[in-house]
Amino acid sequence: MEETKKECNLCHGSKCLSQWGIFVIYLMAAKIPLLIIIASLIGVIIYSSYFYGLFILGLVIPLAQADLRMYLYPVAMISKLAGKKLNCPRCNSKGTMYRNI
Repeated sequence: MEETKKECNLCHGSKCLSQWGIFVIYLMAAKIPLLIIIASLIGVIIYSSYFYGLFILGLVIPLAQADLRMYLYPVAMISKLAGKKLNCPRCNSKGTMYRNI
C-alpha cells in the first residue's frame, strides 16, 4: 500500500509557519473568548460601557484554561513580519516557538 503524504496547510512543507498558519495556531485556538471579546466591543460601541465586563471575561477565560496562545499571537505576528522563522507545531515537535537555522 502506498502511503500518501499530505502537505501541511499551515507551513506548506517548509516547517515554518506562514501568516495564515500563525493566525490559525495562535488566534483561532480560542474561538469562544475571541467571539466574546468581539461581541463585547460591539456592545460597548452600540449600547453602554457595561460591556467592558464581558470584555474582561473574554480575556480571563484563556488564562483560566492555561491556554496562552491568544496572548502570543501579537508576538508571533510581529516576529514573522520582522523576519524570524516560527516552527510549525504540526511538523516540528521540538516545542520551541522559533526556528534555529
